[in-house]
Amino acid sequence: MTAPASTTGSDPVPPWEQFASGAMGTSHRAHLRLAYESLCHGDATTVLPHVDRALRRLATAHGHPEKVHLTLTALWLLVVQERMARVPAPSFEALLAAHPDLLDARALPLRYYHESTLADPLARRIFVLPDRGTAPRVTAASTPHAP
Repeated sequence: MTAPASTTGSDPVPPWEQFASGAMGTSHRAHLRLAYESLCHGDATTVLPHVDRALRRLATAHGHPEKVHLTLTALWLLVVQERMARVPAPSFEALLAAHPDLLDARALPLRYYHESTLADPLARRIFVLPDRGTAPRVTAASTPHAP
C-alpha cells in the first residue's frame, strides 16, 4: 500500500505532521484517518511514537494535554493495522466501508478493556494490556466486503 500524497514542495508531509498542525481535524474519523495514513508509512510499532507526539502537540495546542491516552492510541493503531492486513482496503473510505465498527469510538475499545481500566491515569501515560476476554476476531470470511 502506498502512502497518501500530501506535499509541500517535493517532500511528502507525514500524516502525523498534518494531524499535529490541525489540518486533519480532531474528530474520531480524523483520528482513524491518522491511523490509516500513518500505517501506510510503517507498522504500528514504528508509527506509534510519531502518532503519540502528534496527538500530544495538537492536544497541547488546544489547551488539553490531559486528553492524550496512550493505551487508546496504541489500541486504535493495532486494530486498524489488523483490519488493513486482513482485508486490504485501497483507501481510507474503503477501510471504513469494510469495517464500519471502527466508527464507534466508544464500543470498540470496550471489547478489549473495562471502563475502569481506561479511566485509570496509568492507561493514559503508558500502554496497558487489554483486560477483557478474547475480543471478536475479524477475518476475511466474516467481513461483508471480503474478496
